[in-house]
Amino acid sequence: MMIPAVLQPREPDAATLARAATLIAEVEAGLDNGESAVMALRELRSLTEQSELAAENYYEISGAMSYEDAATLAFCPQPEVIADLTFQQFRWICEKMQATLCSGQFEFWFQLFRLNARNSRAGDLFFNPPEAWVSRLIEAGEIPADTKPNSFSPSAQQLAEEAWKSDAILL
Repeated sequence: MMIPAVLQPREPDAATLARAATLIAEVEAGLDNGESAVMALRELRSLTEQSELAAENYYEISGAMSYEDAATLAFCPQPEVIADLTFQQFRWICEKMQATLCSGQFEFWFQLFRLNARNSRAGDLFFNPPEAWVSRLIEAGEIPADTKPNSFSPSAQQLAEEAWKSDAILL
C-alpha cells in the first residue's frame, strides 16, 4: 500500500548522504558564527531538491539529531494532507512511522501521520497513550490486563484505528 510518489522520501546513496551531512554542518557552523553559508546552502538545496528550505530549517533539524539523521530527513518531502487517503494507506503510514522510529526519517513519517489523522490528539496516541484508550483495549482483550499507558506501545493497526476516528465536535 503506497502513498503518492511525491510524498515518498528519497533514498540517496551513502556518499550523497555523507555530503549532505557535511553541508548541514557547514550551514549550522555559519549560522553559529553569524556568517552566511550561501554556497553550502545552495549545494545542499540542489543535492536534496529542497529549494524552499532556509538555512534556519537545517539548523533547526540538525539541532535535534545527528548530522547524518538530519541529512536523511533533508531528503524527505514536506509532509502534507493526502486527498482521498484510504484507511489502508493510513495504516501503512503508521507502519512506516513505527519502522523508522530510530532513524532520520521518523520526523517525516510522524508529521505525515499527524497531518492525516482524524483524531486531533494523534501524536499523544503514539507517545503518551490515553488511559481510556488503553482501558478499552484491555476490556476488548486486545492487550494484557496489566498493561499500563506508560508502557503501552500500540501496534500499527491499533494506532491507525484510533487515530482514524474523528474527535471533532459537530455543531
